[in-house]
Amino acid sequence: MKAANCASCHGNHDVRPASDPASTINPKNLEKTCGACHPGAGKGFASVKFHQAVSATGARGAWFVRLFYMGFIAVLVVGFVLHIGAEMYAGQRAGRSSAEQKTP
Repeated sequence: MKAANCASCHGNHDVRPASDPASTINPKNLEKTCGACHPGAGKGFASVKFHQAVSATGARGAWFVRLFYMGFIAVLVVGFVLHIGAEMYAGQRAGRSSAEQKTP
């Protein structure tokens, strides 16, 4: 199984704007371009927007996932920093208390 990349739709060396009739992404050529990987892809399949802006008004699902992950990553980073700080503090306290016990 292989995943699509930019060249899968836009071509390798003959990249043209969508307005060019010879372009692989020209609306008239999309069924053929999509059909190369998706046999039987028709007009409905080829009319899907691929390059959407990820925003609250654009691709909402992707926007909510991005928002969740950004918050989740921030919480993880803060948690890691607090955990490391607590470990360092506990290590210093343990070092001081063992030094105090050794001193007569």
